[in-house]
Amino acid sequence: MIDIKVSVEHSYFLDTLDVWMKWECPFLPRIGETVSPWLWIEQNTFEIEKIKERLSGEGRKSFDEWDGELTNWLYEVGITADVVSNVVYFRSNTDNTTYVHLFMQEE
Repeated sequence: MIDIKVSVEHSYFLDTLDVWMKWECPFLPRIGETVSPWLWIEQNTFEIEKIKERLSGEGRKSFDEWDGELTNWLYEVGITADVVSNVVYFRSNTDNTTYVHLFMQEE
C-alpha cells in the first residue's frame, strides 16, 4: 500500500482539487491511463467545506443545481478528469516514506 495524492484539474475548481488516498492496487497507473474517481471518492478523505471553497462560478452553479449525493456529483466531475496526465514520485525527508502524486486533467 502506498500513499497517493490525487490532484484533479477541472474547470469547476479555481485550483486543483487535492485528495490523499491509500493505493491498494498491485500496480500504479501510468500517464495516459484512466483511474476511476471512485478510488479516491470512496476513501472519503476530502472535506466538503474545502471543496466548496475551491469552486469556480461554473462549479458553484453545478454544485448548487445538483440534486443528489455529494459523492455522485464528485464522480460526475471526476469521470471527466480521469486520465493521468503526470506521475511524480517523491520521498519524505522526515520518515523516508515514498509518496506518489497523480495529476488528472479534464479532457
